[in-house]
Amino acid sequence: MKVLLFGKNSQVGLTLLKHKPKLINLISINSSEVDFLNASDIASCIFNLKPDFIINAAAYTDVENAELNQDEAFNINANAPEIIAIEAKKINVPLLHISTDYVFDGTGVMPWKPEDKVNPINVYGKSKCDGEKRISNVNGKYCILRTSWVFSEHNKNFLKSVINLANKKNEISIIADQIGGPTSAESIAKACYRLIEAYSNERFVSGIFHFSGFPYVSWADFAKAILLKMNYTTHINEITSLEFEVLATRPKNSRLDCDSLFSTYNIKQPSWENDLVNVIEALKRNEKK
Repeated sequence: MKVLLFGKNSQVGLTLLKHKPKLINLISINSSEVDFLNASDIASCIFNLKPDFIINAAAYTDVENAELNQDEAFNINANAPEIIAIEAKKINVPLLHISTDYVFDGTGVMPWKPEDKVNPINVYGKSKCDGEKRISNVNGKYCILRTSWVFSEHNKNFLKSVINLANKKNEISIIADQIGGPTSAESIAKACYRLIEAYSNERFVSGIFHFSGFPYVSWADFAKAILLKMNYTTHINEITSLEFEVLATRPKNSRLDCDSLFSTYNIKQPSWENDLVNVIEALKRNEKK
């Protein structure tokens, strides 16, 4: 099966490449090969390659800078996914689009269900929310997979930031009133391949699904787990989100209810604690190279 991947150099994209099954011909595209700000460039890529399945892991993910670069955030997170969905429908193939918990406002304490009302509270969330709506409005074959708190050995992410800070400081201040499910890029990649397998077996169901790690924790508790696995003694100073100055407000409740993904595709929530061990081992191996 020929699978076209947009977002080659993202955390999820790099991990999809690393864990590619032998029977899949994965054609990965980065921003230097296809301009996500150019609709015709995207359309030509899909028309010329004629894939059997498309994954969009490309996104404008800098939450802070999205507040300052709204046009670019919406072009990449909303306009481009709509073009991909339109072109995918033309050749009658599914689009698997990676989205985010930031489409919700973070109120309450209950895990968000896919059908819950969206109400993003920052530009990044609004742009991703708009992208979801545009994809669904195209009315082709699609799966929007919302996830949260992605971590991996690749690129910039919370896990690597905590380790870098711990190498420099004896004490780190981490927010303790935002709760969610850390999710490894490896688990996301494996879920994506399970969805491709379902399509191959004619068991693909269009819709919005949630996928995140379990159990739910605060950023502070996640940081403590990271430092424990690294055998660091750096102290975590728990603070509230109000004490942390940012341009973009983050949702306090990022818990995702993943039941529908399990009932539809038999994909379970992964243990982020198990995945954390694997990522830290990968980071240590990379240091030795």
